[in-house]
Amino acid sequence: MTPDDEDPIRKRQRGRATVLALLLGALAVLVFAITITRIQQGMPKDMPATAPGAVK
Repeated sequence: MTPDDEDPIRKRQRGRATVLALLLGALAVLVFAITITRIQQGMPKDMPATAPGAVK
């Protein structure tokens, strides 16, 4: 393969890497937002103490 043939391949690889990085970043932001929202809501008062995640 000549360097001229490798340029378009490298450009496509960079494009895919950029898209993947953006998707991964969006997923991290989504998980963070969901976590913050759930923490702010708190635990419901009617949740039994033996439920998973309940504080004793």
